[in-house]
Amino acid sequence: MKSIKKEGMKMEKNILYASSGIKYVLEYLKRNLGYKHRNVRPINQGRYYIVYGEPNTAIVFKRDWFYKFKEICGGEGIGESINVEDLKEMIKSEVKIIYTLHSSGQIYKIDIMDYLLNSISWRNKENKEVRSISVHLLERVNKEEVSI
Repeated sequence: MKSIKKEGMKMEKNILYASSGIKYVLEYLKRNLGYKHRNVRPINQGRYYIVYGEPNTAIVFKRDWFYKFKEICGGEGIGESINVEDLKEMIKSEVKIIYTLHSSGQIYKIDIMDYLLNSISWRNKENKEVRSISVHLLERVNKEEVSI
């Protein structure tokens, strides 16, 4: 389902793939914030993208939130997680803002330094180091009502 309606009306969006999601976020940022980019580079098997622009940003695609955040990390509510390996790549690429796109079409953002300072470090079942943060610390970018 893919339809977008104007102010005050519902926006329906169901994004199944990161590749279509990146286009959606870049179009939204260009149209609403005047963001321009020079290049896009996929990382994490194409689920995350580093976007070279002013400023450099990262776009991470999430089909689902981290519902066991409170149970595993002791944090508040549900969470959002990024592998430390990918965070290091973002830092190396001088990323300033991380945009998180949920499959429902909701876009959130957080300054990378705020993510690093407020996230909790742990190891997943594959023994990879991960940092997770409560979703309530992310700022909603697209304020339209989103439904599936």
